[in-house]
Amino acid sequence: MILVEEDGTYDLAALKTALLQSKSQMLAARERRYDAVLEYNKPYHGDMIGVATSRSVPQARQFMFNRAVQVYCRLLAARRPKVNVRTWDSDGRAYAGLLEKATNQQLKVMQMERVFKRAVLDAMFAAGATKTGIDAQGSVYVKEVDFDDLVLDHAANNIREMRYIGNFYRMPYSEVENIVPREYAKVSQVYVGEPWDVKPLSTPLPPSTIEPEVELLDVFLVRERMICTFATSGRTSFNEIKEMCIPYVGPDEGPYDVLYLGAQPKSVLPMPPGWVMKELSRAIDEITSKLFRQARRQKNIIVGPDKKDLERILKAMDS
Repeated sequence: MILVEEDGTYDLAALKTALLQSKSQMLAARERRYDAVLEYNKPYHGDMIGVATSRSVPQARQFMFNRAVQVYCRLLAARRPKVNVRTWDSDGRAYAGLLEKATNQQLKVMQMERVFKRAVLDAMFAAGATKTGIDAQGSVYVKEVDFDDLVLDHAANNIREMRYIGNFYRMPYSEVENIVPREYAKVSQVYVGEPWDVKPLSTPLPPSTIEPEVELLDVFLVRERMICTFATSGRTSFNEIKEMCIPYVGPDEGPYDVLYLGAQPKSVLPMPPGWVMKELSRAIDEITSKLFRQARRQKNIIVGPDKKDLERILKAMDS
């Protein structure tokens, strides 16, 4: 994946090519996820996300898909994550209790319950990904990674065979100005309803930040046990920054965890239940809408001598 030059630098040309290919290969999955999320949000935020809710469909139907996803999420993430530490050694039981208490407290500080529930919700529509690390203050953190920001190795047959995995993220330029060129800094915009690589962006809202930010890409190289960081421009080019590749020190699985509730054979892409539930929801939508329109038009016709009375009855609502 990478080559070490004589001067100690790294040749990352092959990796950059693979990253660009990953973006195009994930486009179809991101589009299906985007459509499922729209269907999920329609009862509450249809007008806000650019999809007007159907006025001719009963309100109860609009909530079916939304409620089904929420029920599944509550079943899969019903309790707060916690650990139980046990030992057969009688002398070590006191230490086991302290370790259990300290670990559960750390999980609470890391807000693991919120992160886990969000990962399960994301897995209903695509993949629930998280990234674990240590911040500048020495504290352990775990963060959600949105599927639109996730980078996967599509040359692998499954996620366990991937040679790299990474994610895009933003940082204030003031924190990385010593290693990132100024041309990568920009004031971020908020776009309505559309991910960065699925459909053309809508009209931007006012700037979402008051200071310039830079978008970075972290890539974990599994076999090389390294993390490489790129400064990106529109997610179409990846450029090296100073001290960009560093050895990875941590669990063997790496800093990323990915939750799939369904997978495709010989592919790293997911097959989440939300994609199937979306189609079922739309089928119910069509059937319910048809029955609702028929019920509104249904009426009993009374034959009378007055033609105007007949026309008025035909145009009237059912009663």
